[in-house]
Amino acid sequence: LDALPTGIWWTALFPGLAMTLMVVGLSLFGEGLSELINPRSHSSN
Repeated sequence: LDALPTGIWWTALFPGLAMTLMVVGLSLFGEGLSELINPRSHSSN
């Protein structure tokens, strides 16, 4: 956080984006796996 006021904000941007993409990807993967294992547990509209 000490680098943010000095204009080196991009050093925190890439790890933050990587973690966000990893969490979203794992969440989508888990939902897909859950749908494959038990398709009747989710209501299909």
